[in-house]
Amino acid sequence: MTARTDNKKKGGWAERAAARYLQLKGHTILTCNYTRPTGEVDIISQDGDTLVFTEVKYRANLDHGTPGQAVNAAKQRHIIRTAMLYLQSTERFDADCRFDVVEVWKRPDGQIAVHHIPGAFQADRGF
Repeated sequence: MTARTDNKKKGGWAERAAARYLQLKGHTILTCNYTRPTGEVDIISQDGDTLVFTEVKYRANLDHGTPGQAVNAAKQRHIIRTAMLYLQSTERFDADCRFDVVEVWKRPDGQIAVHHIPGAFQADRGF
């Protein structure tokens, strides 16, 4: 197994764990891995009246910072542009939207930790 294949496998596992976590918090999962030429949104869900675009980040440990720190400005722009395409394709032009991050990592005791950051970033005119 290549490192890339192994990372995809871990990422898929973390995304499924994040989706289950969001469901437990009351989200309805609309789609996962929504991909367009502009990028990918890991999870699109409905939280009450709000449409939520979630980026999931996994790390084996916190030695080099939290997983969410990897969601830099460039990654945010890709997610926002892809979210805009989703809104167009579903004709949800007036939807209230939020951009979340779910961090998944392995704690020193071997247990998995999940941390949800609602409203982790916002769309602005500079995307």
